[in-house]
Amino acid sequence: MPNLSHEQIDRALGIAREGTADDPMWWVDGERAGSLDLAGLGLAERRRLFQMVRPLPLPDSLAVDATLTSRAHRPGDDDAEWLRVNNAAFAWHPDQAGWTHERFRRETDEQWFDPNDLRIVDGAAGVVGFCWTKPHPDAANASVGEIYVVAADPAHHGTGLGRRLVIDGLRWLWDRYRTPQAMLWVEASNTRALRLYERLGFEVVAERRAGLGSRASTRTRTGTGTSDDTRAATPAPATTPATDERDPERNER
Repeated sequence: MPNLSHEQIDRALGIAREGTADDPMWWVDGERAGSLDLAGLGLAERRRLFQMVRPLPLPDSLAVDATLTSRAHRPGDDDAEWLRVNNAAFAWHPDQAGWTHERFRRETDEQWFDPNDLRIVDGAAGVVGFCWTKPHPDAANASVGEIYVVAADPAHHGTGLGRRLVIDGLRWLWDRYRTPQAMLWVEASNTRALRLYERLGFEVVAERRAGLGSRASTRTRTGTGTSDDTRAATPAPATTPATDERDPERNER
C-alpha cells in the first residue's frame, strides 16, 4: 500500500462518509501509525494493536510443560466445545466475542485452515483451552508463524494455563514448519498480556490503530504541507479475525 498524506486520507474519509449511513471504522498501519493525528482527521480512536515477534526455536528454559498435551482440532466433534471456551474467554473482545457455529465454519472453511494447527487441550470435563497457530505461506511472510488466537476456559484462572498454551503453540510452529520467527497481535491496552509476551521474548515491532469516523465531522482540512504520512487507512471489514489473545494472566488459562 502506498503512503498517503493527511490530505489524501481526509479526502478518502469524506468519500466514505458520503457513501454510507454508518460511521466508517478505519484501520491505520505502517511505521507512522503511532504518530498519526487521528483526531485531526475527524476520527475517534477505538482500538490500538501491537504486533509482537520473537525468534524460534524457543530456548530450553521455555520448555513445554510435560503435563500439557495438545492435539489437532476435530472438525464437527470439537466445534461446540471450542465455541464455549472461545466465547467465555473473549466475552470482552470486539472481534472474537459471541462467535456462532456459522462464524466458526466460515473461518475453518478458509483455504489456509489446517485442523492440525488448531491445538486443543482437553481436561476431565471437556476442552480447557486452545492455541490456534497459523503459518504464513505467502512469499512476504514465508518465515513467519503466527499465534492467531489463544484462549482458555476462565474456570482455569490462576493455573498458568495461558502461558503454557502459548509455549505449546510456539513449539508446534517450530516443530512442524521450522519457522524462524513467531508473531502475534495484542491490544495495546492489555498491559498484563504485553508483560507476559515480553517475558516470553516477544518485542513490539509495529502497530495498528482503528479510528471511528463521525458523519458529523465533515470539515475539510486546509493544506498545511504536513509530512505526517502513513500507510493507507482502510475501512475495517465486517468481521476481522482476532489476532490478539485475551489477557493470559488475568485469564491465566
